[in-house]
Amino acid sequence: MNTKEININGNVYLFENEYKSTRIGFVHITRLYINGLFREINTSHYINRAWERYDFQNSMIAAVYKQLREEEQQERIHFLKSNGFSRMTPKRSKEFQEYLGNCPYYKELESVYNRL
Repeated sequence: MNTKEININGNVYLFENEYKSTRIGFVHITRLYINGLFREINTSHYINRAWERYDFQNSMIAAVYKQLREEEQQERIHFLKSNGFSRMTPKRSKEFQEYLGNCPYYKELESVYNRL
């Protein structure tokens, strides 16, 4: 078991990484905990070798990416409902990107993603 911890704005992002051998290769498994609460799991399958700068890099990035997309989807729903919109148009999409840029949790996740 390999762990990596990132602290941002008092929030603790803990990655628990695990290696498992398979019949045709190996798997990297990453569990993401935010402030001690389980948030995401990701598995990355490899046949030959992993081209990473450090162990479990791709699996950790994928776990944070999944969390980013989930947060973006939740914020999109909130944005549409709070403004009384039923669908996203190109103009509203630009407004949503500005709205998303002001979301502190989303910015924090982007910061974690960029640190990996």
